[in-house]
Amino acid sequence: MNNLNKLIKQIFSDFIVDGVSIPFSYLFCEDDDDAAVDTYCVYYKYGDKFETYSNDRPNIEGISFTVDIYSKNDYTKIREEIIKRMLENNILWTGDATEDYEQDTGLFHLPMGFYFFGNVKI
Repeated sequence: MNNLNKLIKQIFSDFIVDGVSIPFSYLFCEDDDDAAVDTYCVYYKYGDKFETYSNDRPNIEGISFTVDIYSKNDYTKIREEIIKRMLENNILWTGDATEDYEQDTGLFHLPMGFYFFGNVKI
């Protein structure tokens, strides 16, 4: 199986937008002081399937995943930078889901869908 986590870590290891470093991690914000973080991104996989086979073995894997932006501020440039970096790494952007405002945290929340194709490593 491909290691999507490793690839995402590489793509967003230096995620800086407008001079601000934005935490980008798997499932939850890993910042040491998440209460003080006004903007962060998390991602998770929700679909993993083999797309093609040869010689009775899978050879291409497809992975669906979501990137969630949480921010107290306008996240438009963050969204654009995420899309740009994903496309540069041959990851398909499948669109955005419904934006939400979370009253308990005061954060806007935008889920973004992506799809990755890659060679299966057995």
